[in-house]
Amino acid sequence: MRQTSNLYSKQNSKETKRYIGGDKKVMKKSLSLLVAAAMTLSTASVAFAADGATTTELSTQAKFDALKAAGIFNGFPDGSAGLDKEMTRAEFAKVLTKLSELAENSAANVYSDVAKTHWAAGFIGAASEAGLLNGLGGGKFGPSGKVTIEQIAKVADLVAGVEPSDKEVTGKVSAWAKGFVAAAIEAGLLPELPSYQVNATRGQLVDVAYDLAQPEDATLAATAKVAGAKKIDVALNKVSDKATFEVKNASGTVVNVKEVTFSTDKKTATLAFASNLVKGEYTINVKNGEETASAKVTAEDEKVTKIEFASDKAVIDRADASAKTVYTTVKVLNQYGEDVTSTKAGSVTVTAGKGTAALNTNGSLVLTAGAVFAKDEKVAVSALDASSNTFASAVLTVVDKAAVAELTIDKLYNADGKTLSKNENDSQNWVLIVTGKDQYGNSISKPEYFENDVLVSASNPSVSGVLTKVVDAVTVADFGTTTIDGTTYVSLPVQLPETAGVSTALAGTSKITMISKTTGKNTSFDVAVKDTVKVDTLTASAPALAVAGETVDIPFTAVDQFGAAVTNAADLIAGVTSKSVTGGGTINFVQDYVKNTAKLQVSGLAEGTAIVTIITGTNKVTQLTINVQATAKPVVVSAIKDFNKNFATGATATLTKDNVVAKDQYGRDIATTGYKVYVSTSDAAKVKLTGTAVGDTGFFDLTAANVTVGALAKGSSTVTLKLVTAAGADVTNSEYTYTSKVVEKADVASYELADIGTVYHSATENAAYAKDITVNGVLADGTKVAVPATWFNVEDTDANVEVDGNKIRAFGPVAGFTDGAKDVTVTAVVEGATGPVVLTKVAKVTTAAPSVSTLEVVESGAFIKEDTNVISASVASVNDATKVNTLVNAVVKAVDQYGVELTGASEPAYKNYITNVTDGKAITAVAAGNTFQVTTVVGGKTISFKVIVKA
Repeated sequence: MRQTSNLYSKQNSKETKRYIGGDKKVMKKSLSLLVAAAMTLSTASVAFAADGATTTELSTQAKFDALKAAGIFNGFPDGSAGLDKEMTRAEFAKVLTKLSELAENSAANVYSDVAKTHWAAGFIGAASEAGLLNGLGGGKFGPSGKVTIEQIAKVADLVAGVEPSDKEVTGKVSAWAKGFVAAAIEAGLLPELPSYQVNATRGQLVDVAYDLAQPEDATLAATAKVAGAKKIDVALNKVSDKATFEVKNASGTVVNVKEVTFSTDKKTATLAFASNLVKGEYTINVKNGEETASAKVTAEDEKVTKIEFASDKAVIDRADASAKTVYTTVKVLNQYGEDVTSTKAGSVTVTAGKGTAALNTNGSLVLTAGAVFAKDEKVAVSALDASSNTFASAVLTVVDKAAVAELTIDKLYNADGKTLSKNENDSQNWVLIVTGKDQYGNSISKPEYFENDVLVSASNPSVSGVLTKVVDAVTVADFGTTTIDGTTYVSLPVQLPETAGVSTALAGTSKITMISKTTGKNTSFDVAVKDTVKVDTLTASAPALAVAGETVDIPFTAVDQFGAAVTNAADLIAGVTSKSVTGGGTINFVQDYVKNTAKLQVSGLAEGTAIVTIITGTNKVTQLTINVQATAKPVVVSAIKDFNKNFATGATATLTKDNVVAKDQYGRDIATTGYKVYVSTSDAAKVKLTGTAVGDTGFFDLTAANVTVGALAKGSSTVTLKLVTAAGADVTNSEYTYTSKVVEKADVASYELADIGTVYHSATENAAYAKDITVNGVLADGTKVAVPATWFNVEDTDANVEVDGNKIRAFGPVAGFTDGAKDVTVTAVVEGATGPVVLTKVAKVTTAAPSVSTLEVVESGAFIKEDTNVISASVASVNDATKVNTLVNAVVKAVDQYGVELTGASEPAYKNYITNVTDGKAITAVAAGNTFQVTTVVGGKTISFKVIVKA
């Protein structure tokens, strides 16, 4: 279209390109289809360069033909495109709706001059709801009105995700549109024109629409930038709201992502972390379906870059009758512009020309003097963050005592994210978050000021009011404070009407209004109280397998009377009228705190047919028939694990029941509890079994005792394992067989001495640090066989090293070490078939004391590992710091530089930090469904993991 069109594609390889169509991608069908259509319908010949740029530009008519084929544009009855005609607002609404793949929405059309039957009503409603078009005021849209070029520029920027530009525009342009037009020109969406205030032609809109319809890159790509002390923004080149992210630091350790939020266009993900990013490079790995991408970003340690005095007034503290205390507000910002006053106030040194100064974490700078602060007195103050050398100063003027002059109600907040309903007996768990300022612009954080200075009313007390109290025979709103994510806010609890502690509230809306007594300024907020949540429809499907005596999860979905999904077990239990199951079982909804959803579980079923019946809260009946299979039992030995099947003559190995893998009749692994496992060998002269013999059957009872497998002579033997009932009857077709091969020295082509690694030299003998000396025989086909210790001898070649059988250890006096280390040659002499074979390995021996080398989170007892660095635990096991320390000791595995796990007396003392407890709670107040982060530090090593709290 224009020489600048390539600029648009280049810019959008870096910038996020937003389409207001929610999670749909604009023009999901490849543009190649459109170009093909254009090439078919147009006489223009179009060629593409390697970088995708057109070498012969499509005509506007050809672009129109392509867009018409895609259903975005329509022609006129005579077949013409009407490219020179002006575009109406109704036609513009259709193009925007189709281009952004919005669904037509006539219900969103609220304009009095657009009838519901108007051909463009659905398009106008969709484009208006998406924020692409606005009305003309007075409830009118003006469907037959014209569209100017500068209006097209604004909407094109919105759709393309192009930010307004401050560059100059040579053509005539309105002040409000200058930034949009400049950005559209810079992005190649518009050419330079004499005037942008004139009405646009259909041809001009075709050119813009065609550019906006460019397809997304075929390959997923990502770029990243640090967006905050605890945030990384990842920009993707396509809609990827189902993408998952893994973040690793420079050492390859996974950094836990606390939360992922996507932008409206689903192309930018903000990764929030539990703690500040430390200085270094991070790699972000993205997975979106089968596609993957990665990006790198470098973070720096958080630092203070700006200190602001919010006001030049020092306000006399109204709580100090002596007028010896004044205050102002200070804000401390980091390099990302984030307010870090709450965490950095303690590192900022504040001084004052009069009295002493103290900066509180809420940003209040308090000056306290031995003498009275007089009105209009000037006081110099300064603030310094020494670590960043950030400095600010101001001269404050002492002013009269403050009062709440203006206020806003920001939101209704519930720590558990619940919706307020009419049957809620603890409505005070819902609070209105309020911010207020005094007449000098300072923030007010003292609830008592609000109580004295603010009048509160409720429009519909039968639905909801606010918590009140009586002070000096006067009823006032009972303001308090609420902490959210570490920040404390002034709040006012909601109060539903009640009798004897039981809610009598009606469903509906009550407008809470707050008025400043001193200025008359007011704010209001609609508190919506929903009707009791009832499950309206519940759809259940049969489980893939239901086995008698087991707990069975039934797949289901539930929707309440408002059309919202119900996923909380408590809401489901309260929201259905009844639930039952035949066949002697029990049925209930159970909360899965790890996946944060509910399960429908049936247990105790007998073999046969069971019928589940659920009656919803709106009296709709769901029935499901389940075919319950017979109780599971082991039916076959399917394998043995962790056991060497091949030997050299003279070698032995111990077979245990833990080596046996058994399957039930449904193909699942199952324990052999209640059954016996017998094992036999077909040729005891070659492979001999020793253990608890079962009479003279040739079998040995592996359940009664371990079985020693001994290699006696060259050849092979078939080893059979089978299941036997407690009564001694064979389980039909339960046998598992394998061939055990025995070789002799003549069969061994070569030998190898396995790497020994680093050996710790201790003052006294320490068996934990003995290293194995392993010699393997290698057959001609590369197969390795275990070589018995009787085939080889190991030379003791150093005074600091002792060899005992197939173990090497180092202890005692230190001799010949350099910087605490020395190399020791270990020699093994194998008596081969044709003579001695000498094998050597160099082992490094060091006196460096064992210290933590790696940390890993593992499962331990009731502490379940749900994912990498994610542990679930019960409330009772983590509801104080001491219990959390116990959890850490159980799940954090510390391994030293010698590969030895540090346990018992050698386990290090961990320093644990508990952060990000749900809703800023104390650890003693955690409840089922909450989470928190634990960061464990020891010996310069750190590991962080998430704890999910279960009931």
